Amino acid sequence: MKTAKNFGVYVFASNQALVQKNAIQNTKSTGIVIQKGTRIKVKNNTVKKAGKYGILFTKTKKSSASSNKITSAKNISLCYSKDAKNRKQNLYFLKLDLKKGAKKISGRVISKVKVSATVNGKTKTKKTSKKGKFSLSVKKLKKGSRVKFTLKDSLGNQAVIYRKVK
Repeated sequence: MKTAKNFGVYVFASNQALVQKNAIQNTKSTGIVIQKGTRIKVKNNTVKKAGKYGILFTKTKKSSASSNKITSAKNISLCYSKDAKNRKQNLYFLKLDLKKGAKKISGRVISKVKVSATVNGKTKTKKTSKKGKFSLSVKKLKKGSRVKFTLKDSLGNQAVIYRKVK
């Protein structure tokens, strides 16, 4: 699905649904929305250039996401609402230090996530600490450089996020 107006896939008040192998691109709001559902699995989907969220679970129970690839969501790549059991699996940067002249990139995401940063074609990867902190040594960052970040959780979900050095 290319250029969906608001949502690519919207599942409302469903029980035991499977959202699988969708390709969603250029949504104004959210790639996949799961709302008021129980036992909904979101697997092997690709979401590119979502407005606010790549995949959003809200007011759901016993639902999960696995092996999804989310690229360039503006706010949060994978978001479980605060009432969801697995809300600690959200994929996004809680904090990111990316400054010109720096020789390291540091930040915080959720714990047990692999963080990769690609700068000028060279990739550095590290697993986050129990508190979700990470630090990667890189060559001196130049203003305007584009850094590609890849976050990968234990369920195989992958978020690709691009940031410019300021």
